[in-house]
Amino acid sequence: MLNRLREVEKNENTEEDNNLNNRNRKNDTDDDNNLNDGGIIKNTKSLDKPVILAIDDSPDILKTLHIILRNKYKVYTLPKPEKLSTMLSTIEPDLFLLDYKMPAISGLDLITIIRKHPKHKKTPIIFLTSDASRDIITSAVALGVCDYVVKPFKSDKLRAKIEKHLNI
Repeated sequence: MLNRLREVEKNENTEEDNNLNNRNRKNDTDDDNNLNDGGIIKNTKSLDKPVILAIDDSPDILKTLHIILRNKYKVYTLPKPEKLSTMLSTIEPDLFLLDYKMPAISGLDLITIIRKHPKHKKTPIIFLTSDASRDIITSAVALGVCDYVVKPFKSDKLRAKIEKHLNI
């Protein structure tokens, strides 16, 4: 699945993105191996890129998000949502991508935790969900989500929503 995603992603990239990918090909293995405990993937290529924290219990979704966003953003991924507070003590995301359904804690609970954090009362949160029911979306928006994306998602639509909320 990841190979197919990489192929699709490669076709979606602009010529400039392809040139950047070629220059950074050596660093790709560094990114892919840059895991710490909890399976957190860190993109450490640039300090001037906007920081995105993606939280999802699916390693495939996290890897996908990392692949499609790493050229333009500094991407951190967190497969264990219960470690969010620890993560927020080490990084300051400019935007959050949250899964809705996770076994330990739900995306709705995470929204509340994020909004209680003094630095993230207004940080954009995009909800990633396979359950686009009106009740779930309404609850998420009421808690402070600025947008949502239904899984499976198209990378260009996700990028557009991220750019919109980061005012890029």
